Amino acid sequence: MKKLLFILMLCPLMMVTSCKGNVNGGTKTDPKEAKELLIDKDIEETNTQFPMQVDIATTAVSVSREGDVVIYHFEVNEGLLEIESLIENQETMKSELKKSLLDVLNQDASFREIMNLLKETGKSLKYEYKGINTGKTLEIEFFNAEIGEMLGEE
Repeated sequence: MKKLLFILMLCPLMMVTSCKGNVNGGTKTDPKEAKELLIDKDIEETNTQFPMQVDIATTAVSVSREGDVVIYHFEVNEGLLEIESLIENQETMKSELKKSLLDVLNQDASFREIMNLLKETGKSLKYEYKGINTGKTLEIEFFNAEIGEMLGEE
């Protein structure tokens, strides 16, 4: 179970960094608006990779932005993994996901750029896991201040 949870958390990070070339462009309009456009372009390009089988029980379905929240959507095959067990271990999952995010931040400059864009534009990052049978969901959200902490900002 622990290995599966790690895979559930790490794979979304790879998808985030997959469009790393997108953060170097922009327009000469309002700087915040240009950063918003970069985020939206990255979301659009990342969505071309979905659906993506993450592991035997989890499928990455899409990424979206709802206002100031960038959301990674996953479906969980409850015949293979009970969504209830993920919900019961929500705090542990968030802690492990945060560790994985920090590891990637320290190893991948393009991921750091994307996270900086999220921080600078006031965005939060959410991972949503939805059971395909019950429809129950687990949401793990990193608010903008938490993103700043991960980036080493006070």
